[in-house]
Amino acid sequence: MNNFNNDFNTEQQNNERRIDLKRAKKTFSKIGLTLCAVILLLYVSQIALTVVLMLLKKENFINSSTGMWIMSIVPMYFFAFPAGLLMLRSLPRSPLEKKEITFKTFFIYLCIAFFLMSVGNYIGVFLSMMLSQGTAENALDTYALDMNPLKILVMVILAPLFEEFIFRKQIIDRTKMYGEKTAVILSGLIFGLFHTNMFQFFYAFFLGILFAYIYIQTGRLRYTVMIHGIINFCGSVVAPYIISKIDMEAIDKLSIMDANSVPYNELMEIMMPNMPGLTMLFAYYAASLGLAIAGFILFILKKKNIRWKPAELQLPHFEIATTVYMNIGIVLFIAITAGLTVASVFLN
Repeated sequence: MNNFNNDFNTEQQNNERRIDLKRAKKTFSKIGLTLCAVILLLYVSQIALTVVLMLLKKENFINSSTGMWIMSIVPMYFFAFPAGLLMLRSLPRSPLEKKEITFKTFFIYLCIAFFLMSVGNYIGVFLSMMLSQGTAENALDTYALDMNPLKILVMVILAPLFEEFIFRKQIIDRTKMYGEKTAVILSGLIFGLFHTNMFQFFYAFFLGILFAYIYIQTGRLRYTVMIHGIINFCGSVVAPYIISKIDMEAIDKLSIMDANSVPYNELMEIMMPNMPGLTMLFAYYAASLGLAIAGFILFILKKKNIRWKPAELQLPHFEIATTVYMNIGIVLFIAITAGLTVASVFLN
């Protein structure tokens, strides 16, 4: 009789475990399907907005700097992301314990972010150039030197706020219960793939993992939003502003000329007006490199201190891949975004 009861209890526990895994798989699948819907709605709303403006004969507005940013803001932040949030509402959430961190810890995370961004950027550029045999162009180059105030609104405020709220809070609050490490890696992967750009994928993936880890540790978005905003501000506002102060065409021509063949007066005429800008650019790259080197050292030192708390529905290691990634939603999301990411190398 005791053996019968033990066998019955074991079978019951196995059935409960299967139910949990099935529920977990549905959770991850719905997250993937939601993100697919966000991407689809983003493209559809961009096309619809373009058609409406064309019918209103606003071609000049569409091709203008302001129009370009409006076409970016409205579909993403007024349609796609809000729809995604509505779709995720039905999934259960697990609140995180809220903790404060010191400025020293915040600065350590910021340095590590610069290191991960630099490494990821080099990998993305290298692979893009290698796959395209040097012909790939970063889609962001179109926006690089544009100093429209809307750029600051999008890159420094809206993007950090919305992206951290969705890819960190909404995703992690609904997946942390299955394992902190699982939630962090998934958040980073989704964030990287969502950019659908080979130039951006690796640094977005690395930064996404860091931001997810910070959120797991603190339970607060303020820290990831600030670091995200600082990174975007430096890369999309400060660097382009400095470059705009330099006559890059003159510098490029000078770089391919024999310096000894250029008359001294002509050389000074080219260099002197550009010296303030070149000095600022050198200082910017030196500061970025310094932060990246410091981030590398801190990353090595802090890596051994990473600890993952056991989750209430912790997935066994051998079940993570099949439960988290081998479901219709996540598979479809990875297939779509990975395809768009690879295509970006050859289409731009």
